[in-house]
Amino acid sequence: MNLRKTFCILLAGYLISSFMHYAHSAQDRESEKGALLHLFYRGNAFYEEGRYDKAIEEYEKLLEQGFESGNLYFNLANSYYKQDKPGKAVLNYERAKRLIPRDGDLKANEKFALSGITASSSGQSGPFLRRVSGKIDNFTINETTIFISLVYTCVMVLFLILIFMPQFRNYLYSGIIIALIVLVLSSLSLYSRISLLDKEAVIIAARAESRFEPFDDATIHFTLHEGAKITVIQAKKEWTKIKRPDGKIGWIRTETSELI
Repeated sequence: MNLRKTFCILLAGYLISSFMHYAHSAQDRESEKGALLHLFYRGNAFYEEGRYDKAIEEYEKLLEQGFESGNLYFNLANSYYKQDKPGKAVLNYERAKRLIPRDGDLKANEKFALSGITASSSGQSGPFLRRVSGKIDNFTINETTIFISLVYTCVMVLFLILIFMPQFRNYLYSGIIIALIVLVLSSLSLYSRISLLDKEAVIIAARAESRFEPFDDATIHFTLHEGAKITVIQAKKEWTKIKRPDGKIGWIRTETSELI
């Protein structure tokens, strides 16, 4: 009897302690969330007042604390654009696009920001591939992964129907072919986007001289302007080997660009 009472007391104590710990953790999370929201709204207030440097300061504090969202990057990009820093603006528009790719205001603002930037070059992909890529880019990486899983499931179901219900084969062939094409294109797009993570960057300096070798006295190969998007091939301490959308490769000073 004493053992049973002791066990019940210990169990009750454990449950009470666990509940108190959970309640305390939940309260801490709510308090932290409130503090982060306060910074976000204060940044918005500074933006509305035209104090863009202060707005940037508040938004950057949020990022330093590990908080990120599409709206945060979008507001930060707008603030940088108002500060006449198009490179930083494009950089944060691109970060926002990874989280809220279908946002109409985001697309319009980035297009406007890019319109005032001297383009270095354009990509060489064909119009069909650009259209397909543009459609898929309207989804986040997570959404694209879910979409691919659904298409793959549909393909498997169609194959099972084809095997066990051959009387429908005339109706299924075209559906299977279309589903396979969508699956392949979506998978290629997802692979391309994942492979570019931590490799895409934006020029944040007014101009960046790309040289044939990573030396200050090396011959200049081409010039990149603020806001230009590039792919990082190799990063050293002071120099970064990059590639333009048209395939040209060169070395730029590391501080002139920042990873998306």
